[in-house]
Amino acid sequence: MKITKRDGLSTRDMRGFEIAVKAAQLSTCRFAHGSALLYNSKVLSLACNIVKTHPVLQRYGKHTCSIHAEVRSLLLARVSVIGATCYSARINLRGDYLISKPCLTCELYLREAGIATIVYYDGRSHQKELYM
Repeated sequence: MKITKRDGLSTRDMRGFEIAVKAAQLSTCRFAHGSALLYNSKVLSLACNIVKTHPVLQRYGKHTCSIHAEVRSLLLARVSVIGATCYSARINLRGDYLISKPCLTCELYLREAGIATIVYYDGRSHQKELYM
């Protein structure tokens, strides 16, 4: 699915969201999430969600712990992210966009880190929330 101008996103936001989609395509999870942090069109960090399993859980065949893409993008950023925009994308195995609003915990981390804006897909259209 391609985003179009009628989704209400600026050209910069469309580019940022497409970068997050490309990050999501790197995920090995069934529902792949991608996150891109941009500041003035400069990519500061990008990441996908990953399953991180403790060796004890592996013994029982359980894979319950994952690191969300938004948190990974914050952890992988090597520069300040204050004032940046977070683009959050979620896709299924066919590449269709799914609801990608960050969970409450990720939202709190993003706000605490100083992210100014988040762009995500809500199932009908793209949404843009201002934090600052």
